[in-house]
Amino acid sequence: MDDRIIKKLLIPSVIVLVISVIFVYEFKNLLDYLVFKEKKMLIIGILSSPENFKQRISLRETWLKLISGLSASSFFIIGNEICHVPVIDRPDPYTCINQPFSLASDVTEETEFITMKISNNSKIHYNPIPFYTGFGFYVRSQINITKLGILREFLVRFKCNVTVNLFSAYNSNLLATVTFNKRQLRNTKSLILLQSITPVTLEEFSEVNLKIEAENIDSILLPNCQNALWENGPNVITINNLWTTTGLIPDSFKKKSCTYVLMAYRVLDTDKIKTLVENKKKRLETWYLQNKRLSVELLNESKFFNDIIFVNTIDVYRNLTKKMIEFYKSVIKSVYFHYILKTDDDSFIDLLRVYHQLEIIRKELIIEMRPRYNKNVQFSYSSGLNTPKFWWWSYFREFWKVQRAGKWRESQYRSASYPSFPCGGGYVINKEIANYIANNAKYLNQFQGEDVSLGIWLSSLSVTHYRNPNINTFKSTNKLQKTIQLKYRDYHSVSQYKTKSSEEFIPDVCQWICDNEQNISLPSCNKVQLTVNEMYNVWNKYRQKGFI
Repeated sequence: MDDRIIKKLLIPSVIVLVISVIFVYEFKNLLDYLVFKEKKMLIIGILSSPENFKQRISLRETWLKLISGLSASSFFIIGNEICHVPVIDRPDPYTCINQPFSLASDVTEETEFITMKISNNSKIHYNPIPFYTGFGFYVRSQINITKLGILREFLVRFKCNVTVNLFSAYNSNLLATVTFNKRQLRNTKSLILLQSITPVTLEEFSEVNLKIEAENIDSILLPNCQNALWENGPNVITINNLWTTTGLIPDSFKKKSCTYVLMAYRVLDTDKIKTLVENKKKRLETWYLQNKRLSVELLNESKFFNDIIFVNTIDVYRNLTKKMIEFYKSVIKSVYFHYILKTDDDSFIDLLRVYHQLEIIRKELIIEMRPRYNKNVQFSYSSGLNTPKFWWWSYFREFWKVQRAGKWRESQYRSASYPSFPCGGGYVINKEIANYIANNAKYLNQFQGEDVSLGIWLSSLSVTHYRNPNINTFKSTNKLQKTIQLKYRDYHSVSQYKTKSSEEFIPDVCQWICDNEQNISLPSCNKVQLTVNEMYNVWNKYRQKGFI
């Protein structure tokens, strides 16, 4: 068949297909628009803890006032369940796991505990799978580490010396080290080999790693250490992760696991822990009553302000990612919107500039619908889609090292660094991203933070990154600036604020920051990690100057 005839047949078909796709997409949007009673351009989701009443009040009395007159709604995001376990009885402050201290009355500061016990009921058998060469742990109460050790069976199979190292999980500083050799096997038939060290004192909240080092450790066929069981004794330490022979990335702790390395330690301040053990029942009763009062106060606050969404999860730090997922699921079912702004209850947002910038961006995306730099907005595109279906705006962290200790400890993500992710203090995503997350929630792994989780989830998609506007293109834009100043005068009787050059206004756009010391060339879209007093101080300065 002639090529010209084929082209004549194909071109109309392609046009019809494109029009059909656009029609279906627009029809769905139109249907959503007609179904939902509430229609907003911007939804603001603010992560908040149940007890943060003062923080929520400070936001309502400061920058949330700027919502008036905008097509926007704000919601504080709080879990619908308060953790039933007192903080002191948890393995760390960020989870809701019941792991109270269990110190016997006859224990003294000279009593020695070992992290492993040998069970005679389990049979040792050979297993070629990789074994764990060490573990990382969190200290809940001050301890002295007195000995480091290994299982006898491990040393039997090595021709060379074996070293056991104790080092900080934060900076890898070596705290203690011992070396074992085969000659030591002649002196004892014990299944556990221990060597004394100069006592190492670990303070409360310390995080430490204990690991074996030996030549060709990953090539030796070793027996599965099923007869070596974890022994956590008084629960003053929490095992967080397990180290393998390959790579630098640990596995998360599994109760049905074992390692060939161990240590002996003594508990300091035993009187304090015994008091906690004795008062456990009373503490639980007090905690229950506190939570009951807190729940009542939260419900009253919610009814009065009507700006809290209770999402289906226990409200603890490790559930922040789930809180955001549940928020997306809730919002897309109840509101027709274009964008979601996520922030925290300790952040200040220059809402007028953010909203204005979103109006510009939305207009450009609707008109242009193709990736290029234009005179008003500066895009940074991922390869792939011509039409920016998935779109977000923030300051993005690049090549951020994965934390293996502390509050941001990551136990599930296997790489050494995260893909590009937005700063949690302020970012905007479009409706399509919110839909994608809500619709695929059951397939998405929940990592330690909602911001890094977002970066990981979207890293395999073609996502348009909107970073910062070009200051030179916005310098002369003063139409909105006059409008904003009129609003300021209307709200707060604030006069116009100009730059050193009397002919230039402060730009009407802003850029996101991750920390308040960040050096930027534009007004900030946000300030982060503020106390309640600092929130009011920033608000007062904002009223005076018209920007932050």
